[in-house]
Amino acid sequence: MRNFTQSGRSMIEMLGVLAIIGVLSVGGIAGYSKAMQKYRTNRAVDLITQTVTRMHVAFIGQKNYNSLGTTLDETNEVLISANVIPEDYLIHNKEGEIIKPYRFRNPFKGKLEMRVGDKMREADRNAFIIRYDFIPKQACVEIAAAPWNGTNGLGFIALAINEPLPTDVYLENCTSSKPVQIGHAIHCAKDKTMLIEVAARACSDVKDNSIELMFY
Repeated sequence: MRNFTQSGRSMIEMLGVLAIIGVLSVGGIAGYSKAMQKYRTNRAVDLITQTVTRMHVAFIGQKNYNSLGTTLDETNEVLISANVIPEDYLIHNKEGEIIKPYRFRNPFKGKLEMRVGDKMREADRNAFIIRYDFIPKQACVEIAAAPWNGTNGLGFIALAINEPLPTDVYLENCTSSKPVQIGHAIHCAKDKTMLIEVAARACSDVKDNSIELMFY
């Protein structure tokens, strides 16, 4: 009678191998997701910086930003014609054509809007607001805690998390939220850079966040 030696893997061993592959796959997906969010956060910060710089160049010699128009459609037309926001952030249809009226999308696929408030126009103030919607918490924290008031030449005034930034606020009369409420906050340039722990309290865990930043 011949003796046969089993050289294959047992069912238990195969299940173990599959379990290890599954764990590695989940880890890889999580790592990719984290890296992609970091990339989008960096793009979001860079886009704000570039937009403010381009606004300053486009409106050099003008005492205010009133020529941005009074409606979102008018404002976006001006932003495109003045090359303030790159066309990469315009919303396209399935055929790759730019949708009109123009609308912008931030790196997190939420809305990107710019505006000059009515009270700013009435007071002839040279300030504008950039708004991001649909921001994950960690990205919200990193954007809010970026050193906006330490970046030379940007003219940062204030930021608001998950609430509208009052358009009558200005550098001299800006008041930061104290204490910072869970889920929303206002922070002023005169109070230095927002601390990470403060931003983490203001950015929500349970919903996508919005953030508004005001600049000269």
